[in-house]
Amino acid sequence: MLCAAILSACASTEDVGKAQFRLNNLEKDVLELKKTSQAMEKEMPKSQKDFLKQLEAARDSQEATARAVSNLFTKVQEMSADIQKLTGKIDEFQHLNEKGIKEEAVKRNALATEISGLEILSEDIKKQIEEIKAGMEALRAELELMKNEPQRGDSKKSPSQKKTMKNAEAEKTGEASAEKPAVKDVYDSAYKLYESGNYKDARAEFESVVGDYEKNEFTVDSKFWIAESFFMEKQYENAILAYDEILKNFPDSDKIPASKLMQGLAFYELKDTETAEYILKNLIELFPDSPEAATARNTLGTVASPETKK
Repeated sequence: MLCAAILSACASTEDVGKAQFRLNNLEKDVLELKKTSQAMEKEMPKSQKDFLKQLEAARDSQEATARAVSNLFTKVQEMSADIQKLTGKIDEFQHLNEKGIKEEAVKRNALATEISGLEILSEDIKKQIEEIKAGMEALRAELELMKNEPQRGDSKKSPSQKKTMKNAEAEKTGEASAEKPAVKDVYDSAYKLYESGNYKDARAEFESVVGDYEKNEFTVDSKFWIAESFFMEKQYENAILAYDEILKNFPDSDKIPASKLMQGLAFYELKDTETAEYILKNLIELFPDSPEAATARNTLGTVASPETKK
């Protein structure tokens, strides 16, 4: 029993030693834990501050991002407004451009119509002139027949006409034409007849200046007074033809403005207002400072057609 007690006592002592050893280890571990805990407690404020700083930096970054997004959104809105304004201006320019194109097309069409009308008018004038020329040729043929018939009454002819016929007959028979009067004398005689109102005889002598003599200083003036004699006798078609001969064959003559004016007035007398206005406007355009242009302006202002007055 003593052995058992001793063994029992030995066993208890060993257990106590183990327990003590374990207790010592635990105390060491607790001390280590305390040290670690204290170290962690010391480190905690620093980590927390770092965390708070990181958190604050994150918040600042988020706010900066939000501001940037807000600013970007504002800029996008401003750009949208600018785009809308620009679009509106583009639409306005397109509208004005289309309107201008339409107006230009209308003007071109009106101009084309006017040109076409002038071409038609020109053709009508040519036809009228051709018809008048045909009538004139027939009249001249008849006059030639009358000249070759002395029984019609040579006593009614003026001295210059008798001389002209005598000279013509002398030329046909080979006789000398020494009795042919000077062209100036024939012209002066014709002009006196014109001034006295004897337009028919005056015209015959002016025609003698043109036909029986070579081209001279009295040729154009004689042609002009021939035209004027027709006008004074209200033979407006023949007057128009006579003026036209001057306009075509003597473009540098000082009688051009007067011939244009009188030709236009002759068309007025024939009730061809459109042609008359065209000729008078052409006179004003070519000779704006001439007395004839002033008369043309007055004429257009008083007897122009309603279309011209607009």
